[in-house]
Amino acid sequence: MRQFTFLILFFTSNCFAQEYISPLLKQSFGIHHHTNRDVAYWSQTDSGLNTIITATTERDSTFNDIQLIKLDSNLAEVWKKRISLDTEQSYDTPLATFIDGNDNIYSVGKSYMTLGSGGTGTSKTVITKISSEGEELWRNDLGEAGYIDSFFDDDGLHLVYVAYPGEIQTWHFLTINTNGEIINEFQRTDITDAGNSNFAGFNIKVYYADGYYYTVYQRNNYTNPASGFYEHFIKRINSSGMETFPLNITVDVGLFYKHKFQKDADGNMYITYPLEDVDKFYTLKINSAGGAVYSLNSPSHKAFLKSFINSNGNLMCSGQLPYKWCPVDLKYGAVFTNRYYTQQYHRSKHIC
Repeated sequence: MRQFTFLILFFTSNCFAQEYISPLLKQSFGIHHHTNRDVAYWSQTDSGLNTIITATTERDSTFNDIQLIKLDSNLAEVWKKRISLDTEQSYDTPLATFIDGNDNIYSVGKSYMTLGSGGTGTSKTVITKISSEGEELWRNDLGEAGYIDSFFDDDGLHLVYVAYPGEIQTWHFLTINTNGEIINEFQRTDITDAGNSNFAGFNIKVYYADGYYYTVYQRNNYTNPASGFYEHFIKRINSSGMETFPLNITVDVGLFYKHKFQKDADGNMYITYPLEDVDKFYTLKINSAGGAVYSLNSPSHKAFLKSFINSNGNLMCSGQLPYKWCPVDLKYGAVFTNRYYTQQYHRSKHIC
């Protein structure tokens, strides 16, 4: 018999007749020129609880630079660093930022080599290491590269990008250590079925864990109507080879592109994604050899947000309960609240 335990958290939104809540601290940064390209992309904290903001700012009316800003705990500026990449367009945007154990910063960015309408065009990918004092330590220019994703661990920066030499889609996997040296690099041309007219509707996400890259891959197979045309795979990849695990997913897959992938310490793999036709989400667990362990749906009226593996090795799925009016004992009356929960899936399938 399955048991359900929900952790309900309450968050308020769309409050009516509430007083404006003033921030404790507020600071404004940017050069505020007419083109208004002072844009903050994300922020992180280092070991000293300083805030690192990754942003862009214009260099003039045409060119755009990446900008890193370090703030102390009082939001006072410690330093500001521009990263300008040398291309004809020099329209630079950030892709990822990582902070190592010594508070050095690794900025992954792209610079358009040709710029089309709507911010499209060919671009190069560049990694820049900045010290905790704001000094540039090294820069690694990968040249023209279609960035896919990047990850950081004790070995350094793991980066995946795609290039098109001729008509072949080539996937590049490389590891750059903290000194800027490429210590592992390999390529594959069989990650997707691009160029094969029997397949379309490709959706692929890349993950990295314990020396392996994992791709979760969905394709539309026009030659296999029995599967509803959709097919799904996990591919486990390193420099020694690639293993492909077909997934027996026949449940509503219209929102599969919103999936989350997790791997536990035993090599088991988990795919969780929201269902489109009902307000539930679906979880599939397979073992390290690709064999199905279990699959199940969440209870009704649970919208999927994210998943993670907890300290006990169990899969945790966070979801969102439907909106509803919740009268609360506040001075200003009823508040429109949004309710969240966390649900735990035990290794043996039971929900506890």
